[in-house]
Amino acid sequence: MNILFIASDNDVASGAFLSMVRLCTILKYKYNHNVHVVIPREGKGQELLDLERIPYHFIRTYNWISRQKEFDTIKNKLNCICKSSLNTLATLKYQNLFKKLNIDIVHMNTSWTYLAAQVAARMNIPYVWHIREFLEEDQNVCIWNREKGYRLIEQATCVIAISESIKQKYERLIPEANLIKIYNGIDVQKFYVDNHTLFKGRVVQFLIVGSISISKGQEQLIDACAEVYNRGHHNFFLKIVGKGQEEYVDYLKEKVISARMEQYVDFSGYRTDVETFYREADITFICSKAEAFGRVTVEAMLGGSLVIGARSAATMELISHEKTGLLYQCGDSDSLTEIIIWSLENVEQVKQIAKNGQNYMRQNMTDENNARQVNEVYCGIKHRTK
Repeated sequence: MNILFIASDNDVASGAFLSMVRLCTILKYKYNHNVHVVIPREGKGQELLDLERIPYHFIRTYNWISRQKEFDTIKNKLNCICKSSLNTLATLKYQNLFKKLNIDIVHMNTSWTYLAAQVAARMNIPYVWHIREFLEEDQNVCIWNREKGYRLIEQATCVIAISESIKQKYERLIPEANLIKIYNGIDVQKFYVDNHTLFKGRVVQFLIVGSISISKGQEQLIDACAEVYNRGHHNFFLKIVGKGQEEYVDYLKEKVISARMEQYVDFSGYRTDVETFYREADITFICSKAEAFGRVTVEAMLGGSLVIGARSAATMELISHEKTGLLYQCGDSDSLTEIIIWSLENVEQVKQIAKNGQNYMRQNMTDENNARQVNEVYCGIKHRTK
């Protein structure tokens, strides 16, 4: 089939973009689909598509996203109307591309972008909508015309939610949609480590990976680590891997200094080789308040480290407490402190929990499983449109 993926960004650091590239690669080389991608602007993500020899096309488009705190302002409404009008040229380009490539299915990669689905609906081309994020709960944004937006998503031939948490949210918002859950998939060959020995060094290696922001919980972790230190455990080192707004990163760095923890915390910045950090980590933390899926959760477990996660959203789906990982009360640094100290004092039990988590992820959260289920969606669409 001729499948056209619509990316909402072109960022090599974007989990949604990385997931799309991996999915496209398997669909192309294992299931023999003719896969193309539309990218909205120049960026680094296209280098991954080049590497996998996946053809792509640039169509400059503007999204339908608004910051929640600015939603009701006149300035924001005018800005959204302006963005919508600027999409006129892109509409024509999409129409031409759909015809040129004889597209069978349009696959929307996130809920940030909409124009291609709008054009596909007018041309009676089936479109699939992949929802990979919590807009309001995690990213503090929303669709500016929610009624129109949810109606367009609801009319998709299939809506794919990447976790049960996402599915439950959208069951309330788009009750008439053909909504299914397909967990994200991770490249096992890239992240799996079969000989990762935990707690082998004198210093226990802590790790948190991802964008640095209030919703991702790095501040909680810093507070917990400071309390762990105050309670007599000095044999740890925390690496914070990721990028964020400079002002907020500086705030966290000042917090570390105030707690006199400079020798125990390192801000490693954005890295493309995160798998090397997982291989060194004894404990990886997922402190997000609303994780839609959790690529880092699966990657870290595949790498063999113990994962301690917040008891919220999809993190609770991926981690079974004291079986495949550990959970603490989301937003509660005291709860996180207790879990960390318990882990440091129960090393043998923790090692088995980490091993259970690794085995579970290797069997269940693979990119192959993800692509197989998406391909089944495509086959169902093809069967119905014959």
